[in-house]
Amino acid sequence: MSLLHQQWHISLAGLGTNSMFAAIIIGLLSVQISHWMDKKKMTIKLPSALLPNVAAPFQAMMPLVVNVIFWMCLNSASQAWLHAGLTDLIFKIFEPILHVGASLPAMMFLCELALIFWFFGIHGNNMIGAVITPIITANIAQNMQQYAAGNPVTNIFANNFHFIFGEAVVYCAILWSMLIFAKSAKLKALSRFSLPANLFNINEPQVFGIPTVMNLFTFIPSFICLLINLPIAYYASKLGLMNKTVLSLPWTMPAPLYAIISTLDWRAGVVWFIEFFIDLAIIAPFMKMYDKQ
Repeated sequence: MSLLHQQWHISLAGLGTNSMFAAIIIGLLSVQISHWMDKKKMTIKLPSALLPNVAAPFQAMMPLVVNVIFWMCLNSASQAWLHAGLTDLIFKIFEPILHVGASLPAMMFLCELALIFWFFGIHGNNMIGAVITPIITANIAQNMQQYAAGNPVTNIFANNFHFIFGEAVVYCAILWSMLIFAKSAKLKALSRFSLPANLFNINEPQVFGIPTVMNLFTFIPSFICLLINLPIAYYASKLGLMNKTVLSLPWTMPAPLYAIISTLDWRAGVVWFIEFFIDLAIIAPFMKMYDKQ
């Protein structure tokens, strides 16, 4: 083939969901390799008289070269011996974890664990984020690819599905139970103050205002509601009563709208409101008792 007609291109196959865990693992290990080389002084040394912003790029050059050569050699060895690229190999290792981590029992455990952290005044979503974010991000990327290709969408727990149909419903039910039933000056004022933030899934005014921290009147019904909400949304998706998540949206979008737009299905909004009224019925008696105090 003539060089004039030869086409150069970069394959996009390596930018899919299969490569996500490989990118995370390689990124973490590359930092450790660079740190080790820096500690051992295995860098290009320049005169101290040079400005730091001039010397810094040269100091990072040797670890960069070593990392690139190391991963290229490891990828070539993987292709030669195992007939699979390094990214595919790493994904195969983590694939069972993905399936287990995205199961209903695993997600229920993680969401309840986040609630327990919140009960003790610790940001529960941040605590479970390191575990749950790679899973739900890989799942939404795969769902979007499948939807774009016209194939059946497979993953239920994708993007913020667990939050929108779980914790977001619970906090809305807590707020509206205060708006409807609260008689104490504190909870009446707090419910009005918290409403604008709650509409956009920002619940800190409730968490620290009610407070829900170390408060069994909010913790017990919230724990029960999550045990109900997640299975309802999961099986509604699994049985085809609503579509699975196919769009990635900001988590601050109002929860009912998020449910409808992320799934491109109005029935998801119906499921969300069914959960809301169930949660409201469970939470209201507890909030009435707390209101009397």
